[in-house]
Amino acid sequence: MYMSDRPQGDDWWLASDGKWYPPQSRSMAPPPPQEPAPVPAAPYGAPMPAQQYGQPVPPSGGRRFVSGGLTGTLFGFQLATGVLAVIAGTLYFATYGLWLDFREGGDTRLVDVVDLANVSDGAAGIALISGLVVFILLVIWLNHAYKAAASRGAESQAWSSGWAVGGWFIPLANFVIPKLVINEVDRMSRPELVEPIGTTWRSQRRTTVSDLWWVFYIAGIIVSQVGTAIDDVEALWIEALGYMIIGTGFILGAVTIRTIGQRLRPPRPYCQESSQLARTSAKL
Repeated sequence: MYMSDRPQGDDWWLASDGKWYPPQSRSMAPPPPQEPAPVPAAPYGAPMPAQQYGQPVPPSGGRRFVSGGLTGTLFGFQLATGVLAVIAGTLYFATYGLWLDFREGGDTRLVDVVDLANVSDGAAGIALISGLVVFILLVIWLNHAYKAAASRGAESQAWSSGWAVGGWFIPLANFVIPKLVINEVDRMSRPELVEPIGTTWRSQRRTTVSDLWWVFYIAGIIVSQVGTAIDDVEALWIEALGYMIIGTGFILGAVTIRTIGQRLRPPRPYCQESSQLARTSAKL
């Protein structure tokens, strides 16, 4: 059929394909292009097929997850910080014991007290540095965890992912707001809830370990600050007690982070062939 990029006469007509056709070809005009049919959206929470064996399933319907690597790193640093703080507290208690023996005329020399005090300060310093790393990771983790928990279709939240970050930087309020945000994440992430969870999460109870974490953490800070403010070797046992309490709080916090993180981690389904291959390899 003859066509042209330009009209060859007044009676030539322009088709939908951008070409000009003679008048006798109007009955043979090409059909207009059809738009592709819209793809129906997957239902909320519908599983998505894995792209490769062992690869995380891509989230559907806006569902978010928390990286297992982030949770694991935070858990490790928090646990290590707790152990270091407990060790520092134990060393401070030992230093105080040596001081009492020296003061009462025992066999302990002053240089022994000073040496152990320096070791105690070193352990406390390492715990402090590790604690700063925990703080940075915890702010990042809590922001991701809140988004992941809320993406389960939660409604009527009192806080947001923004408060998961900003709440840490408000003086005095940072003793309360982060814990309230953690409470919502804890309750929204309950595995027994059916998605979309709506407002059903509000009837869920908090994890007891989470509450103990915060109680020990706040109490330890207060006690250690009191011991440091006195600035007297006679009050060294107070500072030691504070480190022991803080260390316990960090360990409880590590347990809490791991518990919630496991609920919000990406699913890792495997194809049937992959499972069969794994079983075959195990037999070999």
